[in-house]
Amino acid sequence: MSSIGNWQHFVLVWVTARRTEFSVVGFTLLILANLSSTVDARGGLHTEDPWASHHIEGLPPEIRQNVSKQERSCGPARARHYFSRSLSPSNSRYNFISLHFEEFGCDHRSSICRPSGCLHQVYASSGAGYRLVFSGYVGELELKTIDGQVAIEASCWHSAEACFRIERWNGSNFGQRLDLNR
Repeated sequence: MSSIGNWQHFVLVWVTARRTEFSVVGFTLLILANLSSTVDARGGLHTEDPWASHHIEGLPPEIRQNVSKQERSCGPARARHYFSRSLSPSNSRYNFISLHFEEFGCDHRSSICRPSGCLHQVYASSGAGYRLVFSGYVGELELKTIDGQVAIEASCWHSAEACFRIERWNGSNFGQRLDLNR
């Protein structure tokens, strides 16, 4: 129901209440029932399990296969919504997917996390399947474009300034460091 439809419904309920001489309490109950049904129609309370396997099942097969290797030490594969992030720049023939294992459900966190951070991986594809092009234990990794070129920005947990780095995509991997004053 649109907001105009909700307003019209409100007026109709009000007019009906006035004609039949409902009490203020009856009118209030009708309004609350209407608001409740509007909330339910728009999704109601959010009940999605934040740790769900469908965040992994939606990945390309070659990436899913690599992620399933973590199940041996972590238990059943489950992840939060931001476990995988993608970048498909219009000026590149490559598509990229980054995996953030701090968002991966693991019963033994030490198998995917170190003092410097959790495992992060980046996969690239030019149309013939995805291949692993970066893997490292960092506090955070951001896949981005800088001056029209794909790059990763990585930092560690204990000291972002001490181990901050940016590496740009050279067509086969991330390896050329950018010299940026931070």
